Amino acid sequence: VRLKPNGSARIIVDMSWPKKEVLGKGRICSPNEGMKNHEEFEKAKMTSDAQFRRAIFWSGEPVEFMKADWAMAYKHVSVSNQDHRFQLVEFGGRYFVDTALTFGGSISPTIYNMVARLLIELAALDSGMDLRHSVQQLDDNCVVAAAGSGVLWKYRKSYRDLALEVGVRLAPEDDPLKAFSPREAGEILGIEYNGTSMRWKIPEKKGSYMLVALGEALRTKKIINIEAKRLSGKLQHYSEMVSGKFNRCLIIHLGKPDGEDEEEIVIGKQTLICMVWWL
Repeated sequence: VRLKPNGSARIIVDMSWPKKEVLGKGRICSPNEGMKNHEEFEKAKMTSDAQFRRAIFWSGEPVEFMKADWAMAYKHVSVSNQDHRFQLVEFGGRYFVDTALTFGGSISPTIYNMVARLLIELAALDSGMDLRHSVQQLDDNCVVAAAGSGVLWKYRKSYRDLALEVGVRLAPEDDPLKAFSPREAGEILGIEYNGTSMRWKIPEKKGSYMLVALGEALRTKKIINIEAKRLSGKLQHYSEMVSGKFNRCLIIHLGKPDGEDEEEIVIGKQTLICMVWWL
């Protein structure tokens, strides 16, 4: 279970357990191992903050933003009845069956992405908006357009009307971290943008996390594997916002991809120097 920023919980099922059993050897393997030969109709393409900045550049100056998000996104896509047995979990002495796409399934992002993308493209077609205004990160629909042009309000209406018609439950706009109507500033893909001043910054909570994690690592000269990988992801994401971004190289290779989460890693001298630079 992972807590979200708003305090709600996300249940993640380890669909890759048992990790060392291989498909076709006559032993029980993980659901993800069983799906490794699945031929994807269309691979899920993750976006980036660089791609969103290109959308900003294309929109002109000043700009305004909007963001739409699905509530319980994967639960909109049902799984075949014959596959329900692979999504059975025991928790607190009770058994639960997930009848929709599960968080942890290797092909869940690809299947969901096609459904979410369809709604984005239909709304753009209905409203007449150029798709270059929009970037998609799974269930996050991030859109930018020239301020005062009315493009976003028209697109928002089409998107929300279509969602209501086909039964998509959208996240409310009262939590701006999840979704918000057209405005001059907001957090998109983990970065705070202001479309009037045309400036960006790292959100305070995310910046504070990195400072605390770096400070603790410098103090103890060690870090557990899961924290090393998490810190690596943060530094990678924000590296384009700072000069001297190459000071992250040793840090991002601290984590062991196949290591245990709680495995302790001793930090070398050169990596510690890189951490000092970030502070």
